[in-house]
Amino acid sequence: MMQAQCHCRECQYISGGAPNTFIAMPVAGFSYIIGQPKQFTRKDLERAVTREFCPNAARIW
Repeated sequence: MMQAQCHCRECQYISGGAPNTFIAMPVAGFSYIIGQPKQFTRKDLERAVTREFCPNAARIW
């Protein structure tokens, strides 16, 4: 698992100006136990990252 901050322009846009704090982990061994996440991908960028987040701002594990 990795925890980091990104300061690129796309992450600043997503976070409202501050660095974007995120975690990354291997897909193996991870699953959602309740519901499914919402996804967001910027349409104005050619190779935009797709972000997933809890639609209710609740725990996802």
